[in-house]
Amino acid sequence: KLSAALRAAEAARAAEIAGELAANEHPRPASLAAWLHALGQCAGALREAAHAELVRSALKVDLWVAGAETGVAYVQFATAVCAASGAWVPLVVDSCVSQLVPPSLYAAAQKAAAAEFAAQSGGAAQEPPPPLEAPLPAEQARVHGALLDALGGASAVAPASLQRLLPTVVRQMPHPRMPAALQTCFHAAMFRMAEHAALCPLRERLLAAAVDHLIALDVEVRWEDLSTPGEDEDEPALAMDDEEQFELDLEGDAGGSHGGTRATGTHTGSLSNGGTCSAGGAANGRSGGAVKQPIDQWANTLDGLMEEAFLHLSRRAQAGQLHEAFATLMRCFETSILPTYQSKFTQFLLFVAASGDARTCGPRLVRSMYERMSAPTQPSALRQAAAAYLGSYVARASYLEGLIVAEAVRSCVSFAVAHAREAERTPALCVPPSAANADAASHHAVFYASVQAALYALCYRLAGLMAEPHTADVMRSLPLQQLVGHPLAPLAGVMPDVADEFARLAAAHGLADCSQAIAMRDDLLTKAQAAEANKGAAGGAAGGNKLILTRFHVLFPFDPYRLKNSYKFVQDLYLEWPGGDDEGEDGETTDADTDREGDFGSLSQGGSHLGSLQQSVGEGGGMSLMREAGFGKMHVGTWRSDGGTASGGGTPLNGTPFGVVDITDPMALTPT
Repeated sequence: KLSAALRAAEAARAAEIAGELAANEHPRPASLAAWLHALGQCAGALREAAHAELVRSALKVDLWVAGAETGVAYVQFATAVCAASGAWVPLVVDSCVSQLVPPSLYAAAQKAAAAEFAAQSGGAAQEPPPPLEAPLPAEQARVHGALLDALGGASAVAPASLQRLLPTVVRQMPHPRMPAALQTCFHAAMFRMAEHAALCPLRERLLAAAVDHLIALDVEVRWEDLSTPGEDEDEPALAMDDEEQFELDLEGDAGGSHGGTRATGTHTGSLSNGGTCSAGGAANGRSGGAVKQPIDQWANTLDGLMEEAFLHLSRRAQAGQLHEAFATLMRCFETSILPTYQSKFTQFLLFVAASGDARTCGPRLVRSMYERMSAPTQPSALRQAAAAYLGSYVARASYLEGLIVAEAVRSCVSFAVAHAREAERTPALCVPPSAANADAASHHAVFYASVQAALYALCYRLAGLMAEPHTADVMRSLPLQQLVGHPLAPLAGVMPDVADEFARLAAAHGLADCSQAIAMRDDLLTKAQAAEANKGAAGGAAGGNKLILTRFHVLFPFDPYRLKNSYKFVQDLYLEWPGGDDEGEDGETTDADTDREGDFGSLSQGGSHLGSLQQSVGEGGGMSLMREAGFGKMHVGTWRSDGGTASGGGTPLNGTPFGVVDITDPMALTPT
């Protein structure tokens, strides 16, 4: 009878059915399921001109308040109408995507936004709406399953629906300012959509769209609003000073330790005091004893979305799709994450994904970072950012094997070698970094970034590398002594805490004596302070003679992960700074001996997670692994001031320009 009525285009009867379907404030699941089933059976009788409202009402049935039986009927109906006519495909796709979040959540979000607007505009006070509550997991799984099955059924009978699905998802994606519960529900559906067998052609593009949304949220999160997981949120935050954004702070003691500046993407506190170097510091911070606020809405939302993303990667890995997901994340890294300076957490998706196959994905990620750092055709800012990512990743990824770490460090040092040799051809530019030599400092910016990447990684990994014969040989082959004594004064162009800690470790392991280089750095700083003071006394413009530290010097993208709920996916893969306590009165250590060792302690006592190289790569397996990693194009060699071939670490050159560089087999583990 229904089919006959529809074929006869009885508008009144169609409107009556539409009204029945729409009146579901108090739904009758059996009735709704029966109507949907009946409509699906006569889908061929539906005509776009006469029955558009009827089909629209059927597809608007609220599955969040209907039962499972209604969900099954909904899938059958959506599939049937798409099979009957392609004209219904846009309506089916739009309706399914719009239901990925409960309508009640959207309504509550709109009410909350109206109340907030009224409060800000000075209108009449309104009762604050109740907090938004996410749907129960079982309920969410049931509804999302039905909607995704409906989309999958539509794609099976009308493949063109896939062409509409992705732009519809992107268009209906909640704005970053929407409440966390709403965004988390939508992204959970997105990731399930990417995992659905019938929707697999869109899998990687959905993941990329999710990453873009995460970045949009990420850049809005402020470091001062975050707490380290497990940390007391009432602890006072570090004071911020906007005036010291991109230059070394000259207020400290020239001969003592130098705390890092704090700015956008800044070093938040001295490393020797347990501080961290973090991307995206307090862009709007003010000095004056700021106190941490509870984690803000941006961070809370990002935390939930990152958790969903990590779960998605876990499921993809279990399904044997890790490498496909990693390839997508690599493309996102190169096109979206790397150029976004203030990204703080999104890059940890790559960090975690690479751990799933550390021997393949880890070297691949390192190679990508190095290639972008060393590519002369890339913008300088992008190359410096790539260097920062490389040093931070190698330092923090506990799952990277020692030979990969050693080769990454050697690659950075080799790049610096080649640059230093080239710099000697232009004496006017072969000078230490300072604002007085701004052109030279800018010209060598990537050089200093590569040096800092190597030294920062060694601050975390050197003890572990020296504990293994293969990697210790690599470290001893590096021309670190000549590098730190070069006229470009590389230790004056990196973060002071990084330089000081590297100097301590290099001396302890007999790799280099950096005392002259550190003295040179401090002398440069003293002169800069004096010039600054003289300019101030003369009423001149300040800042002309400071040592330059760019924002990329204080960019450490994989510094501690501070989103508390999703931190569990990172913690077992992440190399924390081991710290260390005074051993007491047993005579082993003293306060003086551990002044800095307490924070820059040995990484070889379980902290490096390097494991046995013989067990992990086998006899000789490390070299094969390095070749697969693609480190075959690095300039590796050692210097001698007389132009001859050198071996080992060499001796300080005391400012004498370098001669030629002996380029050896890039894959050789022993020096020429």
